[in-house]
Amino acid sequence: IIIGIFGFMVSQWVAMGLLFQTLLNSTYVTGLIVGVIVVGFYVTVGGQKGTMWISAIQISVMMVGAVLAMVFGFRQVGGFTEMNRTLALYNPEVLKPWSESFGLGFWNYISFFIIYAIGTVGQPHVSTRFFSIDDPKRLRWTPAISAVAYVFITFFLFTGMTYRAAE
Repeated sequence: IIIGIFGFMVSQWVAMGLLFQTLLNSTYVTGLIVGVIVVGFYVTVGGQKGTMWISAIQISVMMVGAVLAMVFGFRQVGGFTEMNRTLALYNPEVLKPWSESFGLGFWNYISFFIIYAIGTVGQPHVSTRFFSIDDPKRLRWTPAISAVAYVFITFFLFTGMTYRAAE
C-alpha cells in the first residue's frame, strides 16, 4: 500500500506540474512545487480525514462540471435526438452498444467492469480510506453513493458524444 500510494502521489504532482504549464503558462517546476506544498499542507494539517474531505470536494466539482458540460453540450447540438441523428450521419457504429468495428465490443465492456467496479476497491488510495472508518455502519451508504457517482460518469460519455456531434 505504501509503495502504491507513493506512485499515486507522484502522479498527482506530475499532473499538477503539467496543469500549471498548460493552463497557466507557468513552468512545470513551479506547478510541481505548488502541488507538493498544497497537497503536503492539507495532508499534514488534516491527515486522512483532510484528504477525504478534499476528495469529496473534488468529486463534487467534477459532478457539477459533468452536468454543466452535458447541459450546454445538448443545447449546442440541438438536444439528445438531434445529437443521435448527427452521430448516425457521421458513423452509425457509434450508436450501437456492441460495436466491434468501433472498438467497443462486448469484451471491452466486461474489461471496463472488472477494472472499475472490482479493481477500484483494490487501489491503495481507496483501500487505505477504509482503514480510517471508525464506524463500520457508515459503509451502508457506499453502494448508493457509488451508484450516484456512476450516473454522473455517464454524463461524461454524453459530453463526449455532444462534442463529436458539434464538430
